[in-house]
Amino acid sequence: MMVYFKNINRIVHYFSLLFCLLIFACKNDIKEVQKMIDAKEFPIKTTYKAEYFYTDSGKVKNKLFSNKLERFAGDTNYTKLTNGFSLSFFDDNQKLEATLTAKNGFIIDSKNYMEAKDSVVFVNNKGEKLFTEQLIWMQDSDLVYTTKPVTITSENGVLYGKGLRSNQNFSKYKILNTTGSADFEKDKIQGNEKNK
Repeated sequence: MMVYFKNINRIVHYFSLLFCLLIFACKNDIKEVQKMIDAKEFPIKTTYKAEYFYTDSGKVKNKLFSNKLERFAGDTNYTKLTNGFSLSFFDDNQKLEATLTAKNGFIIDSKNYMEAKDSVVFVNNKGEKLFTEQLIWMQDSDLVYTTKPVTITSENGVLYGKGLRSNQNFSKYKILNTTGSADFEKDKIQGNEKNK
């Protein structure tokens, strides 16, 4: 019986020693832990194959589809769009006016700001296509713009430039610095501006 208590006593001694080592060896300063958490932002919500409809007075104005949508909260709440997304623009009669596609982007709702980037394509209902690497949409002002190089294709040819301002359905646009064109009719280009 004495051997049994000796072994138990020895085991308790080892566990006590191990416990003390663990307690005194690990120092978790709450400020250090918070720094580690803050260094990496984590989404508060992640949705795959997300589809959202934006309405005004009961009418669909925009439809957003994203392969991966992540919402982040912080000083400025924002939504990150990755792995490809599309944004469709509709008129008051629910007719599709334009479609914007890109690989990535983000939205800041409080500022009515959306940025599309990486392989951006913007197509209007006339079949004109804008190709660029970055496009910004200011929802509250109906403004779409970029400072990056652009290529616009249509049945009349190809237009190249750097920088562009457009309305949100891409029916009226202005290339800020035209760098070349091919087969565009002269009456279609007025001071680098294409009119409806």
